[in-house]
Amino acid sequence: MDSSNSDAGTLVFDQIHEFSEALERGLAAHAWEPLCYTLEGQGNALPTKTRRRLLSQGWERVCTVLEEIERQQENLSSHSRLLLRACLGQAEHFVGLVLHRFYERGLFEKLVISKLAVKDLYGGFVQYVLSHTSCLRDSIRELQNLKDNHAKLRKELRHAQQRAYYYIHRVTLNPSSNPAASPSFGKRVVIDPEDPTPFLADGFHIMDSDTSFVLKPATKNHLEVHLLVTKDCPLNDEALKLSFDLLLLRTIKGFDEHWLLLVVVYNLPTVPFVKNW
Repeated sequence: MDSSNSDAGTLVFDQIHEFSEALERGLAAHAWEPLCYTLEGQGNALPTKTRRRLLSQGWERVCTVLEEIERQQENLSSHSRLLLRACLGQAEHFVGLVLHRFYERGLFEKLVISKLAVKDLYGGFVQYVLSHTSCLRDSIRELQNLKDNHAKLRKELRHAQQRAYYYIHRVTLNPSSNPAASPSFGKRVVIDPEDPTPFLADGFHIMDSDTSFVLKPATKNHLEVHLLVTKDCPLNDEALKLSFDLLLLRTIKGFDEHWLLLVVVYNLPTVPFVKNW
């Protein structure tokens, strides 16, 4: 594991650990032990009434602890506050990081018998929150509105992408070039500043767009997608356009093709929902 992955892993561990400690403190403050139920002689399935009772009891405790954490967010780091939001808004995060702490392990495994059960449990939690709480209810509604907006945003971006103008830039790279020799290496690049005085040379590299290779949009009226690829890219321009969805997805997840250098999207405000948002 390289240093960047190690740092990211440490950060995730720290925020989960901090958030978990806040949950444990909430449980301890109320002297609550994990809920349990003896299944001996009754098979593996929970009786319906018993399942409902255990879940209702669990929702009450979960909401109490999460509302206390919500009201005392100043005691959490920004990363842990984001994790709290993720747990309130996503079924897998909620069940995997929060709910399991409120039930004895064997009982919890009976409650979570499939991926569909995870969705059902989260749905039951949301319904309980909307009917029985105030603080969490506002947070859940805010997150639901945000999800709806993101869904609309993705839909409009998809339509805009289908009408977008594509530009393919085939770039020649010198394999022997040393990036550390670049005058901009390790610095923030500033293009055409009105006043260059604040941008000291030890932390900034100033570029003139008229004499530098800088991508500019050809128009302001259409969404533009610029793909920078190396000369040895095996796909022609039309194939690159047709495979843009796959390229973008693989770029987000960590693209392993050496010939894709950069994806630049211009004129996002031409998409009405983006502009309004």
